[in-house]
Amino acid sequence: MALSLIPQDVNVVARWALVDPASPGPLRETLRLTLKEHGLSLPLVLKPDVGERGHGVHIVRTQQQLLEAATHYPAAFIVQEFVPGEEFGLFYVRQPHEATGMLFSVTRKVLIHVIGNGKHTLERLILAIHVRYAWRPPS
Repeated sequence: MALSLIPQDVNVVARWALVDPASPGPLRETLRLTLKEHGLSLPLVLKPDVGERGHGVHIVRTQQQLLEAATHYPAAFIVQEFVPGEEFGLFYVRQPHEATGMLFSVTRKVLIHVIGNGKHTLERLILAIHVRYAWRPPS
């Protein structure tokens, strides 16, 4: 199970803050005050408050990247400290009529990659490495 990979003696909850881009005043100042109030500093992760499968997630390492990424959020977004290491996706489900939901799944995120050999197509390389993709239903 993925949770067994998390060391029990480590604080694994990243510090975060919610930012409302509609707050009065310039976004740059709202970000500065939010980061100061919550003790956050670069690098940071920005992500939508309501999101799905990593859409709209940015890792920012400079003030310029922070402001540029923040301007793309039309609604509230989360600023979170960047924690290096393995990444896991949490799928939380809550029905509209329920006060609380449940953690439905935890998935280790692994970026796909293929190493070319200068001869074969990308399709052929994938099929050679991942045999399960080679199966085709009968015509």
